[in-house]
Amino acid sequence: MSKYYFEEAIVLKNQRIKDADLLLTVYGRSKGKYSVIAPGALKIKNRLRGKIEPFSWGRGYFVVRRNLDLLINWEVIDIFWDIRTNLEKLNSAIDIISIIEKNMPWEDPDEYLFNMLLEMLKLIREKNSSFFKEVFFIKYLQSQGFINTFSMRCNNCNKSFDEDLIRMDIMENKVYCKNCSFSGISISLETLENLNKILTLSLKESLEIELSKKEFEDLIREYEKNL
Repeated sequence: MSKYYFEEAIVLKNQRIKDADLLLTVYGRSKGKYSVIAPGALKIKNRLRGKIEPFSWGRGYFVVRRNLDLLINWEVIDIFWDIRTNLEKLNSAIDIISIIEKNMPWEDPDEYLFNMLLEMLKLIREKNSSFFKEVFFIKYLQSQGFINTFSMRCNNCNKSFDEDLIRMDIMENKVYCKNCSFSGISISLETLENLNKILTLSLKESLEIELSKKEFEDLIREYEKNL
């Protein structure tokens, strides 16, 4: 078995340990989410210093160790400097990498999700939107099989929705009219329609949709409780 390897990855989180070392959580194209140690990364003359901040995208050279592998070198592909100098964009980028860091299991590779994360970072740099987190979270749920497009009819009585208040069962991925269900989260017909659009369109196209910020925040909060 080789004692070293290269991995393309995005830094999700860094944490200082000891005097000058960093504990990193990275999301690798072929390895998924895992932790490594960057020895001496905080020393002034260390070649890693300033390169391995959150959402830095690069190609790392790692040495295999019994517990945590060591990051020896990091070839920066893109550090997304334009995001780091804009507070609103910075907060959006932190939000989306936090979704991966908090919810993805360890060492579970998903190249589709890696590419989606990378695409969203590029869109944050290029576009202005208030809905980066909401769109990415819905797309993340879809990629993991937690959510699919919803019927526009009540799951119980099969009537088309002709009213604004709809009940959603997020665990069953079903929706009901208010006469057939008194439980679940309440959403508007417009939000249901926009949710289906996000589940159908690309990331870029989804960011053009004008969403109800409060309803989508409430919806995401409910999904987060059940992940």
